[in-house]
Amino acid sequence: MPIKLNSFILPDSVIQKMKVKIEDSRLKNIEVGFNLCSENGTIHEESPCTGTECSIRIPKGCKRGKQIGLFHTHPYTSSEPSIHDIANAYYIGINCIGSTEEKDIKCYVRKDKNYTKEDLENIIAASIRYGSPSNIIQDHEKLIKVRNYLKKHYLNTVDGI
Repeated sequence: MPIKLNSFILPDSVIQKMKVKIEDSRLKNIEVGFNLCSENGTIHEESPCTGTECSIRIPKGCKRGKQIGLFHTHPYTSSEPSIHDIANAYYIGINCIGSTEEKDIKCYVRKDKNYTKEDLENIIAASIRYGSPSNIIQDHEKLIKVRNYLKKHYLNTVDGI
């Protein structure tokens, strides 16, 4: 069943491609993903790519339509967003994450129609402060609190996809 993400429709065909990518990620133990692009309000996928065990760089832009988001997998963890994932969702508009652990997809959608530079800078500052491995290990509880605050304040979560 198609899912509404803000003013966009995520069709079943793209949801199925996300589920295939989750299985690819599980088998290869790496992050995989693609851009979410829109023409006339319907989302399609472009620029499929693969990353490493813990990161992925998806090329920006779309050949058809406008880039409105990203999809990527977490091969070892839940579909909860990292602070970097939150920054991408806030900046681009949508960040869908597929989990090999939970075998589900959650989409994080910016609450406001547009981002503000000040809020984006605050999220990026949190990503820098809490994004390094040494900081994650040293202050994991603070990281979780900051991540949950940012997610609640800036994004809506669409799950059950």
